[in-house]
Order: sequence, then structure tokens, then C-alpha cells
Amino acid sequence: MRKRFESNEKVERGKVFYEVESYEDVVTIRRIELPIYPHGNSVTYKLNITIVDEDVCFETFMERQSWGGTGSERIATICVSIPKLETPFFLIENNPHKLSTVEDIKKFLYDIVDWISDTAIYTIDHLLPKEEETKQEITP
Repeated sequence: MRKRFESNEKVERGKVFYEVESYEDVVTIRRIELPIYPHGNSVTYKLNITIVDEDVCFETFMERQSWGGTGSERIATICVSIPKLETPFFLIENNPHKLSTVEDIKKFLYDIVDWISDTAIYTIDHLLPKEEETKQEITP
């Protein structure tokens, strides 16, 4: 499944497009900036989400095509390995097939941030020192 739609943000209309591609265990979201449309120059930010065995990996790239040359740079890769992993909620609640607006993309991306954050907090919670409980005294 591959879907393309234009940004509805006022300053981005006609210059920013989104593509969502989903198949098997891979989801790709692209934000394509065409600063001097209709010329071929573009900058694309790409997020690949892959699920392999117990790993969920998020890879981000910046790709550029311009008169000065083309190229691709990896921005970051985050892999989360969880035994007995269930499908992450953001892939169920915001099924990539249903993403069709900028608001849908925003919610999807913020859900990923929440999921990674919750996983990190759960992972390190047992390593943190336990704080002493203090009883608050009430004075008349």
C-alpha cells in the first residue's frame, strides 16, 4: 500500500507532501519538501519502521536531490528489543493504511515517541535507587 497527500498547513501547501508506504513488517513515512516547485530540487525526510523477530527498529534518513548533487544521510537508528513482543499499539490504533492527513501523521509520530519513552522508563525503572518514603506531618 502506498499513499501520497499534500500538507494542509498554510505555509507548506504546494511545497510539502507526505507518502506512507506499508507492507509486511515495514512502514515508511516520507516528508517531501519541494522548496522551488515544480523544479526537481527536493529534500526528503524518511522514517522506516521495521519489525523483525523481537526487534522494532526506527531508522531516519535525509535524502536530497538538487542541482548541487544528490545524497542520503542517516540521521538516527533506534532499535527496541522486547521478548514476546506484541504488535506496538501505534501500529494497531493508527493503522498505517488509514494515515491520510497531516494530523494523522502527527498523532502516529507522537504515539511512537510515547511508546519509546515508556519502554525506556520501564527498562531502567528497576535500576534506579528506591527513594525513601517520607511521611508528611500535619501541624495544627
